[in-house]
Amino acid sequence: MVLHQRGHPSLTHRLSSGSPPITASNSSSGYGSRRTTNGNLFDGCRHVFLDVGANVGINLRHYWDARKYRWGPLQPVFDRYVGHTRALRRSKHACAYAFEANPHHVRTLRKVEAELNSEGFRATISVPTAVSDREGSTTFFFDDWSKLQRDHYHEWSASMFQHDDLHRTASGWAKNTSVRTIDLAQFILSQVLNRTFDHEEPVSDDTLKPSIIMKIDIEGAEFAVLSRMMALGVLCHIDVVAIEFHDERRKGFIPLAKAAQVPPNFAKNLEFIIAHGGKDCKVNLVELSPVGS
Repeated sequence: MVLHQRGHPSLTHRLSSGSPPITASNSSSGYGSRRTTNGNLFDGCRHVFLDVGANVGINLRHYWDARKYRWGPLQPVFDRYVGHTRALRRSKHACAYAFEANPHHVRTLRKVEAELNSEGFRATISVPTAVSDREGSTTFFFDDWSKLQRDHYHEWSASMFQHDDLHRTASGWAKNTSVRTIDLAQFILSQVLNRTFDHEEPVSDDTLKPSIIMKIDIEGAEFAVLSRMMALGVLCHIDVVAIEFHDERRKGFIPLAKAAQVPPNFAKNLEFIIAHGGKDCKVNLVELSPVGS
């Protein structure tokens, strides 16, 4: 993925300046069981990273170990808002929570979660769970693995929407299964924004303000999810939203955009709404693009 700053001209300058595992699907609460006595997953978390559409967990690993992914597209965001040091990110004050809907990635992501927590990181992965604008369940479409080569195991086209880029079975339909959905806006409102931590507590070399970073790559579902976040007043409380838009601007996304009914110019309209959200709307929108686009 390639990083493009959108909507906020000052973002580039600010970023470059000196500055069985626990899952929602197997928890009675629906959000996992790593909770404090107050019942909040994120209590004590000064910095929060939400990986929405985690795929095989590359960005989670990047968040915790910048040395291995120094040139990753989110590196300037992580450095600016979380800090440069591995020790700081390992502390109890930095937390990550990821969602992935594709059931083919369950084994890989459970391994990633176990490895991260064994190293002292505070990470939770909810899989298979799709993010949405409502609680419930949905049909999730994915590629026919029998037609995929080994190097395509990421399954970039898997989505809640059946579109023409999916490899079809002999019957003409993409393979699919039912997965649970969570209302992402409500999750952020009730958990992330309600977390408690000591604002004055000295944390190593952490002089950075508390932060919330969200990477979102959910194959066409971003329109409904972000609209819901705006409606609940959640979006403006996030520091950075790094997003891959799946709209008509790129020919490769046209089939998915049509299936998901993404409105034309959705990205520009979202930028406009954020720009006119008032002084309390602090979110910075950063666009992530596929490599080579």
